[in-house]
Amino acid sequence: MGFLDALLGGAKALVRMVTTAISEVVIQTVKGLEGTQTGKALATVFESWAQSKASAHKQAADLAAEEAEIAQRMARDGKLRPADWERKQEIDKERDTLREAHAYADAARMREDITAAGDEAKVVAANADEITSAIGLLAHKVCGCGGRMAVVTQHRSVSGGPPHTEFEWACPVCRKREKFDPIKAAASVVRTPDLELDLPVNERHRLWNEPETLAETNARLSSHLGESDSEVLCPDHLTPMKLFPSLTASKGRVLDSYAYACTGMTIDGRRCLHRVPLDRMAQASAALRRLEGVGILKAPPKKRGSIYTGGASV
Repeated sequence: MGFLDALLGGAKALVRMVTTAISEVVIQTVKGLEGTQTGKALATVFESWAQSKASAHKQAADLAAEEAEIAQRMARDGKLRPADWERKQEIDKERDTLREAHAYADAARMREDITAAGDEAKVVAANADEITSAIGLLAHKVCGCGGRMAVVTQHRSVSGGPPHTEFEWACPVCRKREKFDPIKAAASVVRTPDLELDLPVNERHRLWNEPETLAETNARLSSHLGESDSEVLCPDHLTPMKLFPSLTASKGRVLDSYAYACTGMTIDGRRCLHRVPLDRMAQASAALRRLEGVGILKAPPKKRGSIYTGGASV
């Protein structure tokens, strides 16, 4: 059984094969990460996944603060000291170890959550909403320019047809983009039950786009501006990104008003370029679930009445 390079955050994993053996997915995913050097080290200290995450967050914050101090000295001196250059190389290596620590903690969390879900755990077909809900949580890869590429979405209409979601690897440093199709690469998504993603696609989108729901979603998101999301990490600094008004906001709509941004600093004293636009309703719902504990829909939708039963639910 093959797996993509990353979990989709928490109790969700992409697998390359159609499968119903949820226990096998959990076993193989965790087993693969336990085989890494970091996984072996973490397994010996008996930390919970939450403790491992908290430790990684603290280390990332300390490294970001140290890197900012190096940047300040470089700005003051007009050059990078040899000792600071060496320390920067060490910081990069320490961050690689932290990336493995996060992957291991995510695998442990998936094992715990899916095991707790028992028979309610699901294997579903990979689709745009399933993948989009995890944008910002996916793995990153190194670009040819040395920057880190993250997965972004594009909403396109081909030859006048209905719009569809496309995925790309994007580098904020050199602006290079590469086509990426996780839906073709992954046949199945393994996850716990989800109030919204378990609905039929058309019903889910209809409910998300009702005027009252859009207004409430906008108000809820705006109340979290400036807050950090502990699960959306900067690909470079590995620190939680914060929710800010989008630089491209134009008409005050939900899907062009918000973006996650890193508040870290690069070694040359510039602000980190990494940002995650919140431009899909599946993303907005996932963000609210992380920030408030409940997504866009706070309760299962009521069934519509039938004209043949005097409006009674059917």
